[in-house]
Amino acid sequence: MEKQIFISHSGKDREIVNAIIKSFEGTGVRPLLMEDVQDEVLRDGEANWQWIRKQIWNSEALFVILSKGLTAREHTQNWVAFEIGVAAGCEPPKPVFVIIGENVVFPVPYLNHYFPYSVTNKPPGFRESSEILWKGNVDGLMKTYIQDPYLAPKTKQINCRQCRTDFYMHGADSDFKCPCCNAMIERSFIANAYQQPPNASNR
Repeated sequence: MEKQIFISHSGKDREIVNAIIKSFEGTGVRPLLMEDVQDEVLRDGEANWQWIRKQIWNSEALFVILSKGLTAREHTQNWVAFEIGVAAGCEPPKPVFVIIGENVVFPVPYLNHYFPYSVTNKPPGFRESSEILWKGNVDGLMKTYIQDPYLAPKTKQINCRQCRTDFYMHGADSDFKCPCCNAMIERSFIANAYQQPPNASNR
């Protein structure tokens, strides 16, 4: 059976979404978008929230794209928050990948993987792996975690000292703000982060 991921995003982020979709070509993993399945027959007449909940339950992970399009509308923010809550409420919880499409502040209390760089504003510490991601090739990063988490590369596990949220951080070695509480996480703390391969649940 084909695996799928669910992408949570603003409808204005199609360019970023398309790069992620392209990266999963030939992997046996299908990215799913709400706007691509509007046919009531395909959705069995379910309400939007019911269909979204079912699809996240059936997904390997939730990908959340943070952008100005998302933060510009309270309506979009509420739907994204709902989708993150559904992923967190699954048993076991679904891995949540947070990707910065643009440099915005949007707290995500539950996440497993964080890509703290911006397509439009590259911070100090921006690495080659970050550039590769936006070219549509995420080998060794996102798709590996979906296909087989045990084969994924070692990365840094961060535990925020203020809110105690733990997550795997990818793509930057400079100071950055916690995606949950917005507290600053310093370079020295990142350098000393304990490295271990993630398990299937990434927690």
